[in-house]
Amino acid sequence: LGYRHRILPFEASETQVHETDYSLGFGIPVSRGRSRVDLSVTRANRSASLADVSEHAWILSAGFFIRP
Repeated sequence: LGYRHRILPFEASETQVHETDYSLGFGIPVSRGRSRVDLSVTRANRSASLADVSEHAWILSAGFFIRP
């Protein structure tokens, strides 16, 4: 579970751009704990103080961990 808010290092029409992310993820152990499957989803939002300047995205991630 996570949250991030930051000001990006670039501007839109000389206005600061803010980014806010919310994330949720979990890992599932498999093969008697020798491997793991990780899944996560993130909602990302970018905006500036200008009208009609915003961006929204869903980010899905998957990872696999295998221990020898």
